[in-house]
Amino acid sequence: MAEPFADEEENPRGEADPPAGDPPTEGGEKKRAKRKARTPVWQWTLFGVVLLAAGGLVAGMALLQDRTGATTAGTASVGPSVQEKPGDTIPLTTVQEPVKVPGPLAPVPPELADVIYLLPDDTDPKLQTYPNIFKRELIRQGLWLAAREDFGLRVKDAVLGDSAPAGLPGHRQFRFRDFGEAVLPWRLTVGEPGAEHQVWKGEFPRLAVSPPPHRRSVEAAEEISRGMTRKWLEAGGHAARPVRLSDAPVPAAAETHLHRMRETDQFAALRLIHAEVRAKGESPALLTALARGYANLGLLTEFHWGAAPTAFKARAVLYAQRLLARDPQSPVGLRARGYAAALVGLHKLAEDDFAAAAKLAAAPPPPDWAEAADAYVHFDLSRLAAVRAKADTDLVRLLQYLAVEDPKTPVVTLNAGRAYLATNPECYRVHHALADTGGVSSQHTTTRVGGEVLSENLSARLAEMPGLPRAVAAALGDANEADVYAALRAEGAPKPDNGEPSWAALGSLLQEIRFTQALQRLYFLEWMLGASAADTANELLPPLRGHPLRGLIETFKSDPRTAPGRTLGVLQSISIPDVPAHKAKLYLWLLEKTARNASVPKVIRANSHVTWLYADLLGQIEINREDVSKRWTLGKELCALSPNAPYALAALVGQPEPEVVARLPEIERTHADFAVVQRALGERHLADKRYVDAVRCWQRSLKLSPDGATYRKLGAAYLAAGQEEAWRETLEASLEHEDTGLEHAQTRTILAEHYMAKKDFKRAEPYALAAAGSGAAFGLLVAARCEQGLRQWGRAEDLYRSAAGYGGPALDWYFATRLTGKMNRADAERAARSFLAPHRPVHDSQAFAAGRFHLLTGDRVKAREFFDAAKHIEPNDLTSLFAALSADEAGDRAGRDQFLRERPTLPPGKEYTLADVIRMFQGFYARAIPPDAAAIEKAVDRLPAEVRPDAELFVGWYLSNRGLKDRAVEHWKRCAGAEAGRPLLKTHARGFLEARAAAEPDGE
Repeated sequence: MAEPFADEEENPRGEADPPAGDPPTEGGEKKRAKRKARTPVWQWTLFGVVLLAAGGLVAGMALLQDRTGATTAGTASVGPSVQEKPGDTIPLTTVQEPVKVPGPLAPVPPELADVIYLLPDDTDPKLQTYPNIFKRELIRQGLWLAAREDFGLRVKDAVLGDSAPAGLPGHRQFRFRDFGEAVLPWRLTVGEPGAEHQVWKGEFPRLAVSPPPHRRSVEAAEEISRGMTRKWLEAGGHAARPVRLSDAPVPAAAETHLHRMRETDQFAALRLIHAEVRAKGESPALLTALARGYANLGLLTEFHWGAAPTAFKARAVLYAQRLLARDPQSPVGLRARGYAAALVGLHKLAEDDFAAAAKLAAAPPPPDWAEAADAYVHFDLSRLAAVRAKADTDLVRLLQYLAVEDPKTPVVTLNAGRAYLATNPECYRVHHALADTGGVSSQHTTTRVGGEVLSENLSARLAEMPGLPRAVAAALGDANEADVYAALRAEGAPKPDNGEPSWAALGSLLQEIRFTQALQRLYFLEWMLGASAADTANELLPPLRGHPLRGLIETFKSDPRTAPGRTLGVLQSISIPDVPAHKAKLYLWLLEKTARNASVPKVIRANSHVTWLYADLLGQIEINREDVSKRWTLGKELCALSPNAPYALAALVGQPEPEVVARLPEIERTHADFAVVQRALGERHLADKRYVDAVRCWQRSLKLSPDGATYRKLGAAYLAAGQEEAWRETLEASLEHEDTGLEHAQTRTILAEHYMAKKDFKRAEPYALAAAGSGAAFGLLVAARCEQGLRQWGRAEDLYRSAAGYGGPALDWYFATRLTGKMNRADAERAARSFLAPHRPVHDSQAFAAGRFHLLTGDRVKAREFFDAAKHIEPNDLTSLFAALSADEAGDRAGRDQFLRERPTLPPGKEYTLADVIRMFQGFYARAIPPDAAAIEKAVDRLPAEVRPDAELFVGWYLSNRGLKDRAVEHWKRCAGAEAGRPLLKTHARGFLEARAAAEPDGE
């Protein structure tokens, strides 16, 4: 193969193509000669350079907007969609024309004469910043569609799990790459890796404008499929064929499969419909059915890892747009695109299409699938119920569930999911969502039952599929599930398989369901329960033979804290392309399993991506829930994409912008049936001190979804209003409802801590012991502290010892022994050292505690290392002071001063009321010599009374660092003996005193 040409900028249209302008006729040549004679060459050259530069600048700015989202953040409004410019004001692609594959072409085996292969995008992830893979798949699947429908080719796609057909020449293998460059980032190559020919380099300007996918993107992608894509295929040596049109209806069997929301049924429907198109030609009914089938499949698989669900979604909207492009005023086309957009996650586009179809004078009544999708994108529960009353289909029931699905309101989500699964127990999309909802209580079951359902029904569902290959049918009788997937992949080879999607794609999809179920279950066992998942991992591994991410499951066979090298080696060997944004939390946790040290290389190199579709934006909002600015921007984008989405409005009502404040009463009224919105409104009202309004919204939320977290928020509103008894009654009322996680234990912990803060340990004890009965570490710890307050040292130590089994609580046990001087310090220290063993990574939230332990045990170097980390991980006044005094003790003045200077940048609510103490030390360090005793006493007396005991610890530390040990001891004694002050700091005051006494046993 020829190497990619190097002079595309100078010859952007390719050497083989005639220049733009007149056709290559004799007359045309004469006209060009006359123009050339009239105009100097240098002027034409300058004009060309300017034109290319301008085009590159436009493309670059468009791409920059796409990658930064800056335009979106500035223009998106709350609710209505962003207005689009007319599509014809922006070109479809840049001016470069394809460069033909040079001959001679390698011979093609007869059985592969009509086959091409789509390779994956293998661009180095370091060159990309959250690439929009929906945009990428619109173009890739546009090539797939054109090759199949306009060229009569069979296309195998790596994204769907198809392997490169053996014997397929390089010139039949196409690859798109997104290099992430500011100008002309896209490359289309033909050929095997290492011997590629660059067919095209350019940009798709209409797809490179924020906000991402909307009407223009879909229309542009389909137009590219009919235009530029045909040129790409012709450059690859393929000839187009006329498209056959027909009025063929959808086969009855296919329609039956389309109504069942199961992956195998959607595959069966699509294979039947594609065969009908090949046999009879395209018809409005068949194109509509293809759009529906791929939309269904995209929705059902959107919880998968990788880009296959996005490919299905891209096919859905492309087929719908292909139909609509032929007749823009067709109600069939509008409803087909509306349905595809609704299930794909382009809700505003769906709303507009359904509304446009309804306005057409000759439009017939919408079919039930269109009516249901229309009600769903409006999140109109009443309309969905009315549609179900007329046509109680699997689709309508699934959309009813999706309309209320929300992890923040677990009770309503779990109840709605259970109700749906009672009618269709094989919807793994819903099983997956329920396994991610709630907590330990519900997830004991939900992380297990989906896998059991798959095991029980896999063989029966495959056996029902029309045309199932004999080899697959034979494998169904085998107890080895992995053999079934292997048989499907083998039957997906081009020679035996003329269908679409391929049997190989089905095998990959079904095994992916099994993979996600296994990962959910193991994550629950190891992270949520804190138990060993090794035995379960061994049980779940056999069906995953051949899965590309099987190594992730293997990592659960050993404890990464005790065998980090083995786990790290497994993870380093895995390539994870296209990690979806909604998997980010689990993905990061997998990284944290192995190493937290920055010197350790990335254990998984992933191309994290976004799609800017509904489900993806929901995931991004959840991931960025602590980032107020990002959450606000994403919330606006979600409202533009789905104006009626309850989750979108819930993400926005907490924002201070005037347009949001003005809409609060309207949102409360229009979304009265959505617990997530009412809960968010309650939080907003509480923040604004509108307690009556907060109570009203939370009470409405509880009627819809009696969640423990909402009860606690309602109780907090009563407590803030001074109604302690109403607070207690509200929290106790929550204990009568289903416990989806450790909600009851959390509520009892709050009750116990409230009374413990008042030193009423007797009243706190029943709540604390009940919380400990859950077995949760936080319940055991609150009970231990309560028994400690009651001076029941034996009971307290038993509870601390039990909690130490979770690892981190061993530090709490040790600190308690140092604070009280009671219980077995040696045992506690051994437990803490075991937890902090060098090969065991320490979680971010435990860095400060680890530093405190090393400070108390005399390892100042390790203490400082963890304090430095804690200052950046959890910035607050307390970590600032510990980090600064540790740096001061080590003689690092620059580090000390930096930690103190950074204090004003702390986020709101993280001050810990020690700002005055920090300012006092800034004054001390500004002096050439330490202040005398009188000056320090005066400085401490100026501090607020509530922080003086705490300040004494740090003053003593400051003086000790300067060799003024005796003066330091006096301040530490004040801290340790004060009635007020934080127990945490008293512990360290006593630790310093004990260390001083040990160093000078003859001293005081």
